[in-house]
Amino acid sequence: MITSPKIEPRHLRLRALVYVRQSTPQQLQHNQESTRRQYALRDKALALGWASEQIHVIESESFFEQPESTYAGVLDFLDLPPAMPDRFDRWNGRPSSPMTPETRARLREHFLSHDRALAEILGREPAWLL
Repeated sequence: MITSPKIEPRHLRLRALVYVRQSTPQQLQHNQESTRRQYALRDKALALGWASEQIHVIESESFFEQPESTYAGVLDFLDLPPAMPDRFDRWNGRPSSPMTPETRARLREHFLSHDRALAEILGREPAWLL
């Protein structure tokens, strides 16, 4: 366990939310370290003393694509009563051309070991595999 003078026992009784912003393919290609560091925040929280069940990772991709269920999951994790807004505006949705099945298969194969490692960290499949 890592110790920090900023982390007090009262902090470790709280829950931790980690928000991971998915990047564009170009950002992923040129800034892979950024993505690794974002997911490493969960490991850092574990190392600082938070229990795994006290950490909830929110992937921006799931929040953009399924805001209702993602938001409901956050409320549930925080033991807050349901308080859903009337609607969720989708600000980051943009039309794109569908990916060919061949390209999708090639990318899944290429990133398979990374996706498995991430699933191990998250305790579930990443949003883009669902």
